[in-house]
Amino acid sequence: MSELSDHDTRTIPATPLKRQQARQQGNCPKSRSLVAAVILLSVAMLLVSNSPPAVNAIKIHWAELLQFRPELVNHPDQTDSAALTELVSTTGFRILRQTAPLTIGLMSVAILASVLQTGFIWLPSKMKLDTTRMSPQHWWRQVSRGSRWVEYLGSACRAATIFAVVMLALWIQREELAQLSFSNASGVEQGGLQVLTSSVLQVASVLFAIASVDFFWQRWKWNQSLRMTPEELKEEHREQQGSRGADGQRLPRQVFPAENTHLATTTTLTDREWREIDFIIYNPSGATVALQYNPVKMDLPRVIKVINSGNSTDIIQQTRHHNITVYHDSQLAAQLAQLTVNKQLLPVELYEPIAKLLQSPNPT
Repeated sequence: MSELSDHDTRTIPATPLKRQQARQQGNCPKSRSLVAAVILLSVAMLLVSNSPPAVNAIKIHWAELLQFRPELVNHPDQTDSAALTELVSTTGFRILRQTAPLTIGLMSVAILASVLQTGFIWLPSKMKLDTTRMSPQHWWRQVSRGSRWVEYLGSACRAATIFAVVMLALWIQREELAQLSFSNASGVEQGGLQVLTSSVLQVASVLFAIASVDFFWQRWKWNQSLRMTPEELKEEHREQQGSRGADGQRLPRQVFPAENTHLATTTTLTDREWREIDFIIYNPSGATVALQYNPVKMDLPRVIKVINSGNSTDIIQQTRHHNITVYHDSQLAAQLAQLTVNKQLLPVELYEPIAKLLQSPNPT
């Protein structure tokens, strides 16, 4: 019950500072399915580019080996274990050497696919052994979580989908597979590589589509896990307010370009600004503030324009034409007009009231 009540109080989206701290601690959204899809796509490309030279090198090696050891072909029943050991070991080392570029390429792609999602994070402290993960209590907490069962169900559906795609790919290529039984060694080699490459490419394409959905799902879960309570937001604000210089003065405020720092004194908004605006907060007899906020792409709202004309009737009428949400909050509009300028991100002290306003069910 305590976890449920705590979850209910976490109604405020995470601030950029909390997101940055989470990333520094290694807490980043990452889709393992996306990594697997990129690896499979790389496998298909590397099979096309690297397989023929590797197979040809192994064939040449076998031809040279059998040329100097004809008894392996003429009298295979009389071949001793030493000759077979030599054949297997030399062939194995040759295969390893020929497939080394493929292995190194796949490892590089896997690391790159992970780093592109999370950025480079070096945390040696995370490498130490955590024995608490092996405790029955930890295991039971993980098993009893509803979100964990949702992940299990998603993994099962993903595995079933991939299996179905593999079976479908083999069924579509059943004629090619049947023809391989009547082909010579060279035909089996080329046809087998084509079938394998085509199957891997089809599975990778489906997995990439699944991974795209999984990536946004992981990011949504990450955003939900970082949501804050009003007390946490106030504590963060107090910590930022406490960041003062040695003389007790607050650190200098961020300086914005001169063309963006002037307060607007006209109700005119350009077509580009109308396209950027997502909602407007106004005071009927005071300031009107136009803001932009896309929760998928933006961490927090951005002030598009502050208008201190004193008459918001014209703008409110234009918002209906542009289908923009309007909120009537005289106090918040006055605070925004006092503390912000054009093209500025929302200050942290106004984060909580804006979040509550956006959650209100009855905009103007």
